[in-house]
Amino acid sequence: LSGSGKSLLARSIAPNFGFAAGALVVRSDVIRKQTFDADLFDRLPEAAYTKASSRAVYARMTELCAAALAGDQWVVADAVFGDPAERAAIQAVATGLGRKFTGIWLDVPAPVQRARLEKRRHDVSDASPEIGRMQRSGIAPPEDWHVVDAGGTPDDTIAAVSAVLENTGP
Repeated sequence: LSGSGKSLLARSIAPNFGFAAGALVVRSDVIRKQTFDADLFDRLPEAAYTKASSRAVYARMTELCAAALAGDQWVVADAVFGDPAERAAIQAVATGLGRKFTGIWLDVPAPVQRARLEKRRHDVSDASPEIGRMQRSGIAPPEDWHVVDAGGTPDDTIAAVSAVLENTGP
């Protein structure tokens, strides 16, 4: 969910995978801003968050991930993936190209999520505490992804995700 630490985690683990440059981070928030030709730190209107807009963002995300994977680049896909179809699509991109896929869901307690979202300033993400609350009521963690507690420090989350990745292999 928004405020769980996905983007910080993605930036932290990406250098540890792939070749010298590390894994490519493909972030839905950045793709959405590009799609609407907006500055990364401009707040987008509600129209940018319709189901159709989100489908287009996730479709572009899977295209970028597929192109990178086809070129032997490692990828970290950074997005909520709240819809089971989005999860299936990103997994199919990897497995369809013969690559390993490890889905990780960061579980964050509501008060921690709210506090993180309230503190955000000058961030690419437009998620607010209200968005976080709506996500909590409408999105269930995927049953086939690794669920990691993200309610502690960023270092705790990075260590827990690193342990998952070490145990599942590259």
